[in-house]
Amino acid sequence: MKKIISKYSSWLTILIVGVAFLVLYFQLFSTNHYRELNKVRANFKQLENSLQQHKIKVDNAINSNQKFDEIALKKAINLHVYKQDTLIYWSTNKIPVSKFEDIQFPANGLIKAQNGWYYAQSYQKGAYSYTLSFLIKNEYSYVNEYLENDFSNELNPKVKSSISLDESVGFPIYNHDKKYVFSILVNEYQPISLVDTIVLFCLMILWLSLIFLKITQLVLRIESHLIWLYPVTLICIRYCSLHFEWFGFFRNSELYSPSLYGTNELFPNFLEYNINILTLFIVSYFVYKRLGTSKLKINKFWFYIVCALPYIVWQILLFFFQGLIENSSIPLHIEELFKINVYSIIAIISMAIIGFMYFLINIDNATLIIK
Repeated sequence: MKKIISKYSSWLTILIVGVAFLVLYFQLFSTNHYRELNKVRANFKQLENSLQQHKIKVDNAINSNQKFDEIALKKAINLHVYKQDTLIYWSTNKIPVSKFEDIQFPANGLIKAQNGWYYAQSYQKGAYSYTLSFLIKNEYSYVNEYLENDFSNELNPKVKSSISLDESVGFPIYNHDKKYVFSILVNEYQPISLVDTIVLFCLMILWLSLIFLKITQLVLRIESHLIWLYPVTLICIRYCSLHFEWFGFFRNSELYSPSLYGTNELFPNFLEYNINILTLFIVSYFVYKRLGTSKLKINKFWFYIVCALPYIVWQILLFFFQGLIENSSIPLHIEELFKINVYSIIAIISMAIIGFMYFLINIDNATLIIK
């Protein structure tokens, strides 16, 4: 058993990393959000039931002449009390309402306020009328780091979505009377968190590296001049992946943003930069391994070409690194450690790996020159 595992360890590693990548990919980019949206429906019913429970508290307070500010309200529940059409108590300033009763407020059902959507129930008790409500979704005219157009924490569907009043579209929400309230429309593209982005990115790079290194090792065993079609094929595949955006599923992440890094069409973002580096590494690895194992002696012309090749490759690498420093917002100041982030670490590791592999490549190159 151990011999079998040892013999196929590389393929087993590729399988494990591939499965891990695909599981995370389908988890992050699944279009089936029924489970999450069904939780929103259940949470909505709980909040609606909470309104009924708070109604009892408010009625008891009115009957016993208890002060309204002494009523224990849940954090998500808002209370507005009117007496003779005049607002005399409010538990929050987040809902912009008039000091007097009007057509818009107090109200029952779904309410569209200036800052978002609310669900409310209004009641009459003696000389008082009051409204219990809870926030469904914020909807500000502008957003910043403090103001976001998200669903409330109690209803948070964990997917970017909007509210629709069309029952035939989206995921419908009903009240306890089975009456339609609103629908949730899930956005086509969903942002992914920084942690999920980095983990998915690392798994993908590792998986691609293992696959193409293994393929390269198998190709290097072939004794034929047609073997040189392999690096050409790799470059063509890489160009197609750029042109057709095979890695476009990262488009809602910062890795895919030109504001993080972007030089030209071949290096449009930090994700494609790393894949380009990986591609060049695989091609270089193949070329120099192939030349290193070649038994043919080189003539004077090819001798000078081989001697100049490391310098040319090094200039290309310097061009890549210069673009990474000048055309990105990635902090790469080693002396300012507190400014370094996860993208800095990825960039530094990529440069270190390329530098190390360049050293190994020169060893193979020297071997070829000695021949």
